[in-house]
Amino acid sequence: MLTECEFATLVALKKHGTLTQRNISALIGHSLGATNQSLASLKQRELIDDAGITRDGEAALEPYRVKNAVILAAGFSSRLAPISYANPKGTLVVKGETLIDRQIEQLRQAGITNISIVVGYKKEKFFYLEDKYGVSIIINDEYQAKSNNYSLYLVREKLGNTYVCSSDNYFTINPFEEFVYTSYYAAVYHSGPTEEWCIATKGKNNLITGVTRGGSDSWIMLGHAYMDSDFAKTFTAVLEEAHPHADTAGKLWENLYLEHIERLPMVMRKYDSDVIWEFDSLDEIREFDIEFINNVQSNILDNICSILKCQREAITGIEPIKNGYTNLSFRFDIGADSYVYRHPGEGSEAIIDRKSETIAQKIGAELGIDGTFIHEDEETGWKISRYIADCVHFEYRNDKHLAQAMELIRRLHT
Repeated sequence: MLTECEFATLVALKKHGTLTQRNISALIGHSLGATNQSLASLKQRELIDDAGITRDGEAALEPYRVKNAVILAAGFSSRLAPISYANPKGTLVVKGETLIDRQIEQLRQAGITNISIVVGYKKEKFFYLEDKYGVSIIINDEYQAKSNNYSLYLVREKLGNTYVCSSDNYFTINPFEEFVYTSYYAAVYHSGPTEEWCIATKGKNNLITGVTRGGSDSWIMLGHAYMDSDFAKTFTAVLEEAHPHADTAGKLWENLYLEHIERLPMVMRKYDSDVIWEFDSLDEIREFDIEFINNVQSNILDNICSILKCQREAITGIEPIKNGYTNLSFRFDIGADSYVYRHPGEGSEAIIDRKSETIAQKIGAELGIDGTFIHEDEETGWKISRYIADCVHFEYRNDKHLAQAMELIRRLHT
């Protein structure tokens, strides 16, 4: 068993060869005194000699070697409307690179080639990765009903000295390493109020003691995690214990970790705020990559530009609308005006005659019954309407609603 300083010292010597004590201290971020103490201990145990790390030293590092990586890529990413309607977020091209390809290549640069990808939504978009990188594809057919804990459940036998990653992260520098000392969750510092998961820690090693949703001026969970063999063994048992229970379906794997945090020691690993990026909206990607909006392939954006006679960069303030039963819809702004784009849901053509619907929409607009309608494509059913704030659902027990509805019906049949 190595101390953290001894581990870091061995890794530095393995990577860089013979180094001075001061160079080692600077590389590993420990004091010169702690480094000298580690060097003396390692030399006494014949893990290093004057030439550098020994064979026994190499063997001492093996329990800390990263064995594999799991990339979670099953989710829909509704907040990234409308781009995610056609493509999973991990397949987006940001600054000229596909997000998941970039992450796989960074893992491979660190010597990690055993990579499993759990897919679900538009899974076929990821199949090319098998031939390109030799990764394993695991299909999560229940991604709509279950959260990402189920994706990890599907690969639970693979967990152990494992990076757990999200396909939609962008790392400006490679965060992956050949050897890792202990389980950790990546974190960046957020100044001011936030709705992200804020971390509480204790001790010099930043052991995570709790996480709260929302806070201010805090380190927040962001990016990848690492599960060493001990953590993975316990967490696999947690997954198996939780799996049969109905309330597990909606939980993130992080929720399960926090529910059993006393059994699952994990430290917080700090990164500079510009190293890890997670894109939750089109505007966030556009802020990071100013050319993204013009380069991304999107028939939806093209439809909007064609009907509303605008450029892509004029489309802002995109927010998903979650009240639809079969269709996907989002609100967006162009200047001071707000609109709604309706994207027909898969299979909706079997229950809705879009051509008849389009005719009815046009008649309603001509009669002044519907002042929101702008355009509908009668072949596919996509539609653009004006957005009305503070709408409420029709309630047939509400006399005012009934009176308004009857007035519209009279207007239609007059």
